[in-house]
Formats: sequence, C-alpha cells, structure tokens
Amino acid sequence: MIKKTLLLLCVTFMLGLFVPRLNLAAQENAGWQDYPAKETQRPITIGDNIWEIDIYVDSLSTDREYNEDGEIEDAYGSYNIFSAELALRYGFSRSWQMSVTAPYISGEIGDVTGGSIGDLRAGLTYELFINQNHSMSFGSEFSVPSGLSDYHYELVGDEIRLDYFRTGDPGYNLYPALAYRYRGDRVSFRMRATGVFTGTGEIRFNQIKGFENKEDLDPGDGYRIRTGFYYQFKEKWAAGLFGRYENISESRVDDEGLDDDNELMEAGPFIVYHATRQVDVSLGIGVPIFGRNNPSGYPVLLEVRSRF
Repeated sequence: MIKKTLLLLCVTFMLGLFVPRLNLAAQENAGWQDYPAKETQRPITIGDNIWEIDIYVDSLSTDREYNEDGEIEDAYGSYNIFSAELALRYGFSRSWQMSVTAPYISGEIGDVTGGSIGDLRAGLTYELFINQNHSMSFGSEFSVPSGLSDYHYELVGDEIRLDYFRTGDPGYNLYPALAYRYRGDRVSFRMRATGVFTGTGEIRFNQIKGFENKEDLDPGDGYRIRTGFYYQFKEKWAAGLFGRYENISESRVDDEGLDDDNELMEAGPFIVYHATRQVDVSLGIGVPIFGRNNPSGYPVLLEVRSRF
C-alpha cells in the first residue's frame, strides 16, 4: 500500500507539471498570465478564459479509530486509504466558473481491500463581490450516483462491520457552498462552508442486519467547513495552517438508523511551491483533533494545480 501511494503521488506530480504543455494553442488567449502569481493575492474564482486542472490526493495509514463515543481505540486491523480527485475548472467570465470532478477511493481496512471511482460531480460558482482585500462566492456542486453504494457486512464478535469500501451514494446529492477569502500582500485567509444534502436511492444489503436484499437508503445530511491561513515568505513559496471539519448524520433505511453518523476535525501545516506561473504544488499533513466513527491518523495531502 505504501509503495502504491508513493507511486501515485509521483504520477500526480508529473501530470501537474506536464498538463499545461498539452494545450499550447490555448496560450494564445493567455488568460492565465493575468492570474496573480502569489497564492496570497488570488481571488476565489480563477477569472475569465482560464482553464485549471486540479489533482488532489489524500493518503492515510493508521491502526487507530474514533469509536461512536468519540474515544480513540485500536481499530480492527489497519486503515490504509488512498483517495484522489481530478477536477477541471473553467472561468467563462470574470465572476463565473464551472467545474467537473472525478473522485477515486481505494485501500484496505484489515484484510478487506477495494477501490473504485466515486460519485462524479459538476458545479457552478459565482463571485458575489471582490475588492482589494476581500472576496466572497456562492456556488453548488451536483453529484450523480456513479460510485459503489451497496452495503455488505461481516460479523466480528458482537460487532457488525462493513467488509469493503463504499465509494458513493445511491441517489443524487447537492453541495451548496459559501466561500470567503481575505487577500493581503504576504498573508491571506480562506474559509469555505459546504452543505451536504443527499438523495434517496436503492442499494443492496446482505442479510446480517435483517434487511431485504434491496432497500431504499437515505444517506445522512450535514456540512463541511474548510479553513486555511497562508503566509507568503518568498516569491515562490507560501506556508500556513489548514483546518477541516465535517459532521454527517446517520443513514436511514425504512426509518431505521444505521448508526453510521460521523464527525471529524483535523488541522495541520502545509507548504505551497509556485513551480511556474502556471503550476503550483502544495503538500500538507493533517493532525487529528477529535472525531466519531472515523479513523484517527495523520493524512498526507498533496495538490497540484495547472492553469492554461
């Protein structure tokens, strides 16, 4: 799992460096040349006539977990989880941008391994206002049920556990988001609050919990909050601290809860390198603060963004 993760991280980095060269004709418009070079001076939307490819990787390896009471305990086996997202964004005016995102999740929990594509998403964002130091936007993403949403349980002693990865929901989901950014010469602050509204859809169960083979699942709703503080200490280098928190209610089948509600808060340091005016690479590590029904570890976060 570690070798696979390192290989995928290297591939991600190389893709980010070479993607801009795949469309040299787009440079005739050169919208990206007006995009601020410093991370701390950038607005929320990418701007008129700019394409951006974003490759985001989240890799976690741990043998600890938060139980349903929020206490950290030894997990049943180890978590080795790798997730990646490929996002394509286009700014079709000064204030509007659209996006398409393809996620992928794989790894192992104990002896169980798996992996597949997640729910594909499309989104639209509008910048509500921008001035010299402040900007705010509102947008929403819409996902389609392309991931694996079925449940298959195993009985471990007196506990019931999922024995393979679920990578999506069975229905269509909506993710409205409000974002704010403060921009200074050397410092900036970001915050993004996202609602999670999930649709009902049909999934397959095995028989451990007594359900029929097919049931209608109502996944949990909730919200996510992301923050970031940036300090531009050199022309091509920025560093800072990020935070992320999510709270999702339990899923329900025929009004019976599955006790899978979860909560997680992490924070940690990161560093950003502006390889060129078109390419940025950031690397960070998360530190667990508290949670419920989630693994507890130190995820490694890598992001490569390319504009053309």
